[in-house]
Amino acid sequence: MAGTPTDRRVRRTQKLLRQALIDLILEKGYDRTTVQDILDRADVGRSTFYNHYQTKDQLLLSGMDDWHAALTTQLSTGPDSGDEPTPLLAPLRPLFEHVAGNHRLFRAMLGSRAFSLATRTGSKLLSDSLTAHLRARLAVHDQQQLDMAVAYLVNGLLGLLTWWLDTQPDLPADEVYARFERLATPGIESFVTARGPIHPSG
Repeated sequence: MAGTPTDRRVRRTQKLLRQALIDLILEKGYDRTTVQDILDRADVGRSTFYNHYQTKDQLLLSGMDDWHAALTTQLSTGPDSGDEPTPLLAPLRPLFEHVAGNHRLFRAMLGSRAFSLATRTGSKLLSDSLTAHLRARLAVHDQQQLDMAVAYLVNGLLGLLTWWLDTQPDLPADEVYARFERLATPGIESFVTARGPIHPSG
């Protein structure tokens, strides 16, 4: 179903506002962009803006809804998509492709309040999704170990994405993802599925 005219009008207005914000971030940065700048660029009234969002921060974070929905779908597709089981972290590959496709925007956000907001919110969304994914894929014997593995994975992932954007933005998404997978998968699988207390080696 295409939705009612009101639904379509709402989606169109929200798209206009998000695109206006993106354009302004690229031109002048997030911290220097005001709500009035967004209204002028999108050519909408102030009351219309506040019918949808309370602040520009809320507008920024609303753009993560589609990304989170796509990630959740990827993570819930199951372990087997053919003759070979899907690699444990393969559902995260589209995230790397998304960052690569929007690298100018993300680089423009580095160091700004927008980047802090996005990474904080993204961390929570990733943690929730990955917890469910790893529980479904692996034999989890200890919830604390699962929580620790997810914290390690999410913080390592966000740190790697930041390093990529800041220092090596020309690296292809597939290459960065492949390196991340090689770094993370063996430790996550062995740690989450371990039974009993884990003692330091040596």
